[in-house]
Amino acid sequence: MHFFLEGGWPMYPITMLGVVAIGLAIAHAASPARSLFWASLGVELGGLFMGISGTVLGLVHSFAAVAGVEPEMKSRALAQGITESMTCTTFALALAIVWLPLLLTGVFRGRSRARANPTK
Repeated sequence: MHFFLEGGWPMYPITMLGVVAIGLAIAHAASPARSLFWASLGVELGGLFMGISGTVLGLVHSFAAVAGVEPEMKSRALAQGITESMTCTTFALALAIVWLPLLLTGVFRGRSRARANPTK
């Protein structure tokens, strides 16, 4: 839970988008359909972009916080801010690593069904 809280508020939309994308990928793996593929891809890309946005926002806040800190505390404040910001990207990538094999399962199942039934 500490990992999640360390990422700040962007972790909530990243989680929501990642879970929805994984759900769509599972539905696509169970019953391949182009609409599910594109919906899952779009939602997951939104989650990845939110992770990158969280990283950028965290870095901006880190450097802004360092500007008003005593010189001996700057490295500690910067390290904490960078850790917070990188957590967003790490979490978004972890969700994508779970999502991708599920999505590809649907793609390969859809192709094998198309080859088995060329008239449909």
